Amino acid sequence: MGIVDIIVFVLFVAAVLFVGLYKSKGEDTHSEHGAEDYFLAGRGLTWWLIGFSLIAANISAEQFVGMSGQGAGLEGLSVASWEWIAAITLFVVAFALLPYFLKSGITTIPEFLEVRYNHWARLLMTLSMILILIGVSLIGVIYAGATTLTELVKDFGYSLSLTGCCWALGVMAAIYVAVGGLKACAWADLLQGSALIVGGGVITYFAFSALGDPASANIPAETIVNASGANAGLAEGASAAFSEVNETAMHMDTPAMPWGILLLGIWIPNFYYWGLNQYITQRILGSGSLAEGQKGLVLAAGLKLVIPFVIVIPGIIAFNLFSGEMKQAASKGTTLEPFEASKAELAQGNTPNKVFKLNEEWAVYNPDVKATVDTYNKAVKAAVPNEELETVELNPQKNPFYLYNRALEIAATTKEAQLALIENADLDAEKKEAMTASLDGEFKSLGKTIFILDSKYATANPEKALEMKKYNAMVYDKMLGTSTEVQTVEALTQAENAALKELGKKIDVVTVSPYKYDKALAMLITRLVPKNKGILGFVIAALMGAIISSLAAVLNAASTLLTMDVYQRYINPNAKQFQYVTMGRIFIGVFVILGCALSPSLNKFDSIFEFIQSFQGYVSTGILAVFIYGLINRSSGPWAGVIGLVANPIVYGTLEWYRPPHQGHFLYSMSYSLLIVLGILFVYGLIHKAKEKVVFASNTRLDMTTSKPALGWGLAVCAATVALYVIFW
Repeated sequence: MGIVDIIVFVLFVAAVLFVGLYKSKGEDTHSEHGAEDYFLAGRGLTWWLIGFSLIAANISAEQFVGMSGQGAGLEGLSVASWEWIAAITLFVVAFALLPYFLKSGITTIPEFLEVRYNHWARLLMTLSMILILIGVSLIGVIYAGATTLTELVKDFGYSLSLTGCCWALGVMAAIYVAVGGLKACAWADLLQGSALIVGGGVITYFAFSALGDPASANIPAETIVNASGANAGLAEGASAAFSEVNETAMHMDTPAMPWGILLLGIWIPNFYYWGLNQYITQRILGSGSLAEGQKGLVLAAGLKLVIPFVIVIPGIIAFNLFSGEMKQAASKGTTLEPFEASKAELAQGNTPNKVFKLNEEWAVYNPDVKATVDTYNKAVKAAVPNEELETVELNPQKNPFYLYNRALEIAATTKEAQLALIENADLDAEKKEAMTASLDGEFKSLGKTIFILDSKYATANPEKALEMKKYNAMVYDKMLGTSTEVQTVEALTQAENAALKELGKKIDVVTVSPYKYDKALAMLITRLVPKNKGILGFVIAALMGAIISSLAAVLNAASTLLTMDVYQRYINPNAKQFQYVTMGRIFIGVFVILGCALSPSLNKFDSIFEFIQSFQGYVSTGILAVFIYGLINRSSGPWAGVIGLVANPIVYGTLEWYRPPHQGHFLYSMSYSLLIVLGILFVYGLIHKAKEKVVFASNTRLDMTTSKPALGWGLAVCAATVALYVIFW
């Protein structure tokens, strides 16, 4: 980054903070509507603020980095289903759910459950959502954002502390949301949401330019690969080149996103997220009227159709251009290549200034390599002063192929031989005991583990793919007492699928991915976007803005839930309006401290998306089920809400537990869980009837006239979504 980029970056961040705080300064938090002004922007948000704010709150670092990485990976364009299905979801929310929410005058989504069921359903949903928002979403967004920025600046030769970055992001978001409430968020989001789309468009432009003329970006033409991972020639022109090398990636029906989940599964998290999640819906609850809310939702729906073209498509191109570098990134610091290069340099009479430190456990099982490294280090240390030495750590245990290679070792040796290596190692007794216990686990688990090689890597390395398939056959043949005779990758894959189906959870499956797909966005930015012209500074500012806007949305939603659904409802229902605003600000401070303190601990998770999704699934389906049931059946007993919210995590957890590894999709489990919970509620409704049918009385001063233009444009967005599926199916 040059000085011009830094200036643009700082100016953009300052502009966001200034606009958010300036536009919210007129709020009268001491008035009789003080809490409403603060938490819901006085119910005066216009459609264009709502639309851009929804997008800015939605797209954060894990989506930006994750979606471009998934585009580069096996999902290709099919990951766009999350965006395009959301477009239809937003239209349905605008005309099916929003009228109920605004008519009832609710401040939070859980409040609607008290209107329909009882206060216990409201409290249970509130506590569940706060737990997810703070314990999962907040720390996940902070960690993902800090990791993205630290990795990005590292590529420019700068170093940032992960912990310091976590605190900086959290504090910046907390400042303007605590001072200005939802109105500050909405106005800041207008800038950040716009910058996000423009920034994505800039990256897309440079990605296509590089694919059309690799030499202009200093990319050797012979390193270009197609979407399957095989070397590919390029047609002239960016558009023709893209079509030629990415035909297989530009389809919506893939193993990662099978067509079956489009029938029901993918709609469940979408309707929960866009219609029932306080994190998102707080913007539409602050609508100035029903028409403004509907127009804002339709605007967001239209923008969702654009998002894949500025995030996913560049990710697909990133793999074409940088597959070799993605492979290097995945194995960096995990192979012996740096050591071998320095050893060769020493043998030629040159003395390098590098010494190498091997992972301790790996060195125990590879004593010959350790001895060679020790000999090299001794020779270098004798010739180079200590202050000039550079220590390079090598950890082959982090190599993508480590578990597979370890399984091969165990299959070719005995437990006694491995124990002898531990006993002869120069380790203390406690370490030897720990390694011995770990070895017992390895012999038990790796003997019933097969390995699935990334299909793109398999295409580029067919010999490795065949080797791994043969090893897998040896494992499942031993478990089943069979003998697989076929010798081609295709035939072995069929046999493998049959074995997986038969063995179920008795066999473990490990996916081997030698490409670091999540580096796609960083490579596009650092390699293609011009430096010191202001463009790079703007793009990085847009990425940072996406992070901060999502953090602000989480903090605002969580403080609103705790203030209005717990503090006001149960602790101090007669407090003055400004007291609720004050408590909301205090809660924001507490939440951001918790989030910033806990977020660095997430580095033990391999995937931040998996971390977030693994928790969300236990909540979202139950919430959607009780809302669907409550709107359709208004005569059942008041405990249906609690029953549905409690039953879902049990049902969903059971389905996931029994789902065979590497088979099916978690969205199928969500589909079955939704149907089962609705079935439970249906039975409850037959047994327990309310004395009177619930009537959703009007409790609002807003204009509840439906927007006919929004309806027309919304139908057009739905038609465009269907057309996109037809084109890219």
